[in-house]
Amino acid sequence: FIHIELLFRQSGRYMCQNSLTLTNGLNHSYINIYKREASFMSLFNKMLASVGIGSATVDTKLNKSRYTAGEIIRGNVEITGGNTAQDVDCIYLTLYTTYIREANDTKYTDTAAICKFQVSEPFTIGAGEKKSIPFSFELPYTTPITAGKTRIWVQTELDIKMAVDPTDKDFIEVNASPLANEVLGA
Repeated sequence: FIHIELLFRQSGRYMCQNSLTLTNGLNHSYINIYKREASFMSLFNKMLASVGIGSATVDTKLNKSRYTAGEIIRGNVEITGGNTAQDVDCIYLTLYTTYIREANDTKYTDTAAICKFQVSEPFTIGAGEKKSIPFSFELPYTTPITAGKTRIWVQTELDIKMAVDPTDKDFIEVNASPLANEVLGA
């Protein structure tokens, strides 16, 4: 008689336990065979990753959090593989801001993309693998300063086909340029 059983360990890894019981007269032998990452579990992990469970994660590390329009933003995008290998089509960094719009005599806070940059070419991130991709881009001169309720952030997106795309948000402070300070001070 062959018995297949799934076990879930606290570390989040799945194991497959095949229990084989052999009977020989009055002698009974019990043999446990453990197999890691059985093929059906790999498929199960891929399905979970496609809905965001156990998928790759992303964290962007900026060199600093205070900038002036026209300054270069530098940092690293750190990707950590999930429970299964995933194909990443590319990594995008998008600079967003909030603004106030008025419609029907009501004010709403909305978001708008200022610019978008592609940081990588397609690659595969293995299960548990860690990658760090450096980047730099110029903060556009048209970027609003962070005054009042205006917020600015860099959003990182991993583009993974047939999966929930992991994202990360890093807020920055944008100060007025020296020329803008003179105009505002006049």
